Amino acid sequence: MSLKKKPILLPDFKPSAGIRARYRAELNRLLRSVRNDVMELVKNHKHEIAMDAPTLPQLIDDLMVFWLKRLTELPQVIAREFVTSTASAYDKRFSAALRQHGFTVNLQMTDYTRAAMKAAVGQNVGLIKSIPTEYLADVSKLVWSAVEGGFDLKTLTDNLDHAYHIGRNRCKLIALDQSRKVHAVMEQARRKELGVTRAIWRHSAAAKEPRKSHVAANGKIFDVDKGLYLDGKWVLPGQEIMCGCTSRAIIEF
Repeated sequence: MSLKKKPILLPDFKPSAGIRARYRAELNRLLRSVRNDVMELVKNHKHEIAMDAPTLPQLIDDLMVFWLKRLTELPQVIAREFVTSTASAYDKRFSAALRQHGFTVNLQMTDYTRAAMKAAVGQNVGLIKSIPTEYLADVSKLVWSAVEGGFDLKTLTDNLDHAYHIGRNRCKLIALDQSRKVHAVMEQARRKELGVTRAIWRHSAAAKEPRKSHVAANGKIFDVDKGLYLDGKWVLPGQEIMCGCTSRAIIEF
């Protein structure tokens, strides 16, 4: 009679800090390009603001149209690079961990993985587009207020700097959140392809105000297909907004 082998626990993999940093840099670069265009218009038309002329608001509207056209392709490029890099980084670490336990797995690009990556790219495209469009919407409001209220150039510039600061914060949060989400999506896809059905939840302990349910989930075993039932819904580590939790795959024989 053969004895059942003891399950193997793989380490929990955290999203690549380097990939997140590059992604954030791309988001910042995009926002900075839009901001430079805005500030150039303000600089060239500062005298017309004082005369209460509507020329600058109209030019800002034209700039929005220009950037909306550019945003049909550029976000796709950024998103594809980010998702592809994340998937590749996970595959390398997953394969290395399996090899340490005597498993040689040649991870291929399957239909399931492609579908997961396509969905991740689509979500990121929408978020990337939202960065310049929300910034320009704020700029438009500020410029109209300057024209209608007679604000001086310094006040307008200060307000525009604040809007840019808000945009940069969004870049930071999106990069952090999406690095975790896309990593989690790729992890689930690979686990399901290789027949891994269970994993152990690991709370990150990094958040200043952690979700109590995620703290309580630490160490619990969950079904890779659906996760744990927390706060009234099924969730997986890393897929909730700003969730830094990870998990350890259970390899069973």
